[in-house]
Amino acid sequence: MTTDQFVLQTIEQIKMADTNEQVRPIITSFQQSATTDKVSTLLTAIENISPLECTSEQWSRLRYALMLLYKPGVPQVA
Repeated sequence: MTTDQFVLQTIEQIKMADTNEQVRPIITSFQQSATTDKVSTLLTAIENISPLECTSEQWSRLRYALMLLYKPGVPQVA
């Protein structure tokens, strides 16, 4: 699976989550199986999603995912 496919699949999983609690294991799993480069790609992909492309619930889950990715101890994109 390419990085882009992996990132798109993860974004779709986040969008399908019903609660923030369901987003946490998705991000944790992604971080454990991904390189820093893939995490950077996911951050960029989520940041580039327009709120007009998703429902308010999906937008909320994506914002929560960004918070988890940016939390202390996680390598940050320069």
